[in-house]
Parts: sequence; structure tokens; C-alpha cells
Amino acid sequence: MQSFESKKLKEKSSFRTFDRFKPGAKCKAKLIHADEVAIKNISIGGILVETTRRLNVNTNYRIQIISSDNNEAITPTGTVARAFLRGTADTESNTVPLYEVALKFIGLKDSEKDFIKKLFLKT
Repeated sequence: MQSFESKKLKEKSSFRTFDRFKPGAKCKAKLIHADEVAIKNISIGGILVETTRRLNVNTNYRIQIISSDNNEAITPTGTVARAFLRGTADTESNTVPLYEVALKFIGLKDSEKDFIKKLFLKT
């Protein structure tokens, strides 16, 4: 008989549809008409970022993802699945809120999927 903890772990591990990776310096991202964001992880299904801008859940945003190797870029659309205030960040002039935002990609083109897969291969 499985313990509660092992059942919980099994459920949690099967929760993800796509493998995720932490790109580090391999790429950077920017919200269109906004600011740069820090990528925490990325997959074919979506991206988790930190930003100083509050984004609304269930709202679509375009995000530019740029490869550091060759400056190749994609600009997929993502729907905010969740957004949480994680703390604050100090800038040159003041302290600003820091949000963690999960965007689920919608209508990802094959070329955009290939771009993300290439990032996986570089890790």
C-alpha cells in the first residue's frame, strides 16, 4: 500500500505536461510594450517569469524571447495563468514590487516550438 506522501509525489510529478528548463543566460525575454523580465523556466507549454509589472490573470500578452547565441527571437502570445507578488526589488531610484507570472503559450507555431526545443538542447 502506498503512503500518502508517495501518492502525493506521484500526482505532483505527473502534473506537468511539458518538461521545463532554466535557460540561465541562454536567452532573455521582454514583454511587448513593457519591460524586460527574468525567465525562471520555460517549456513548450509556457514560461515562468519575474517582472516588476503587474499582469492580469486570464489576459493575453506577447512576450519576446531572444536567444543569446544568435539573437534569433520569437514573439509568442501567452495567457497569464497565475501571477503572485513575490516581494520587492530595489532600483536606482526606489523599491518596486516583484511579481512571479506564469504565461501559458497559445497558438504556438511550429517554428516557435523548434526555437524553444533548440534552447533545451543547449543546456
